[in-house]
Amino acid sequence: MIVRISSLALLALLVIGCSSTPSHKAYHYHTTADDPNAGFFTLELPPDVRLLGINGSRTGHDMFKLSRQPTEITIRPGKAKVQVRYEAMFGDGDQLTKHIRSTPFTLDVDGKDGEYFVLGFVRPRSIRTARRFARAPEFWLE
Repeated sequence: MIVRISSLALLALLVIGCSSTPSHKAYHYHTTADDPNAGFFTLELPPDVRLLGINGSRTGHDMFKLSRQPTEITIRPGKAKVQVRYEAMFGDGDQLTKHIRSTPFTLDVDGKDGEYFVLGFVRPRSIRTARRFARAPEFWLE
């Protein structure tokens, strides 16, 4: 039996599946040597920023984020080097055809148990400013 699904039906399934997703994606980073009672601090990444790695370890989340929701990362207290990349899609109307991404950027974060950081940056509003930002990304912690 061959089942054919029209592109409209596939789009409807995709929208239904995405509409039930939570407002934040959460990734937890720790090592087996960590004290389980040490707690965590949280880093929130905006939708156009992708997590590449923490303390030299790749996260395994290499896919481009289609979600427009922030990503929350919980990390054990102490110093952490968090590597991120700006990525965005631009285009005309409904056609997103230009994928812009920056060089990797490393954030030095020194977090204490219970602290909450938000990665800040000036979000480019045009393909021209996105390309300029991608060449020299500027991020900060709030």
